[in-house]
Amino acid sequence: VKLGRRIVAVKHALEPLKKAGITPWAVILLDPREHVRDFVEKPDNSILWIVASQVNPEATKRLLDAGCTVWGYHAPVGAGEDKLTAKQSYAQISGGSATATRGLYVLRHLGFHKMRLYGYDLCYPDKVDLHARTPEGAPKYMEISLGSDCPLYTVKRCFWTEPQFIAQLEELNEIIRGDILKLEAFGDGIVPFIIKA
Repeated sequence: VKLGRRIVAVKHALEPLKKAGITPWAVILLDPREHVRDFVEKPDNSILWIVASQVNPEATKRLLDAGCTVWGYHAPVGAGEDKLTAKQSYAQISGGSATATRGLYVLRHLGFHKMRLYGYDLCYPDKVDLHARTPEGAPKYMEISLGSDCPLYTVKRCFWTEPQFIAQLEELNEIIRGDILKLEAFGDGIVPFIIKA
């Protein structure tokens, strides 16, 4: 923690950060799938764990058994859970289908309003096989072109991405346009491009 700044990671970023000698202040978990347990096999109890109510219960139990500090929140999904959370409606955090986008709303709820984003590329650095298909036969990847027209300049770039990233892009666009957070993004991906453009 330097000058009041905090490093917050999502599950996939934890190991690369630790290998680089960086221990985040917090890790945010949202995903209910069983593989989340793998990210908390030997949890670091010096990290604050911010865990959604739908995360696999075994993952939460592992964190608690290891003596980790766990802050819970509920990410509503419209499954009638409002009956269960009526007494703690302030614990519900809306917005964002992925941990990286929902996490921004969680942090805003905790009082953070200015954020620097790393790893919010939502694309691949090299051209992908645009003929590749999912097991269901849908296109696995896509190429998109994004641009911005301003009175002084025009900017346009192509990116290789996939449908799940487009959903996150739409959510991030909502945050950017809504001006609810002051965001700065680093890298050569889609989100840094949009914020700079």
